[in-house]
Amino acid sequence: WDRGQARSEGMLLSARVHRVREIRETLEEEARRQGLRIRLHDGLECVVGQDLLDALGDPGLAPRLALGQSRYLLVETPPWLAGGLSTLEVLLYEIQLAGFLPILAHPERLMQDHSVGPTLQKWIGRDRLRLQVNASALSPLSLYPKERRGRYETRQGHAAWLMRRELVHIVASDAHDPVTRPIHLEASHAFISGRYGPESADRLLKRNPAQVLSDGPL
Repeated sequence: WDRGQARSEGMLLSARVHRVREIRETLEEEARRQGLRIRLHDGLECVVGQDLLDALGDPGLAPRLALGQSRYLLVETPPWLAGGLSTLEVLLYEIQLAGFLPILAHPERLMQDHSVGPTLQKWIGRDRLRLQVNASALSPLSLYPKERRGRYETRQGHAAWLMRRELVHIVASDAHDPVTRPIHLEASHAFISGRYGPESADRLLKRNPAQVLSDGPL
């Protein structure tokens, strides 16, 4: 845990890992020990599929999968999703029938197929889902190693397509650790402020995440 980075980011963090409750309690104790003012919230990034739908049918488990026990469920697509977008649409609808509103994580990774963007736009218009873009797709490329910039540059183009159409609801770190996959939310906030305006940056990195945790509308 990078104390300096945690202080500088100063934003709500959502614990999205297995054994969520135990890990959250451990991190909260460490935060208190270091004098850090951080609030942690339960939640998982769930792979869309039949296993998830089965879990959502369990009234004891389903609320623990959502973000902060709200109606918002953070989901990602498996690389093997048979049936492509048609199958994904059915699965997202089944999630809604279970009482949750899916937030699709890192959609910029899916947009090599040019039909994905317009399809996501259509689904948002039908209130089927919300989109959460990775901060790496809305940050300066100079933050990342040269050998990985080609990948991020492509994803930044996809994120820009979504931003121009006001299809992005949240920007999140998708951080795995402070070295190879760091948080960079502060840098992303500055990047979005400069390109799209400070109101957009505050909405995507502060207000909308707070709305999710309070189970408010997006």
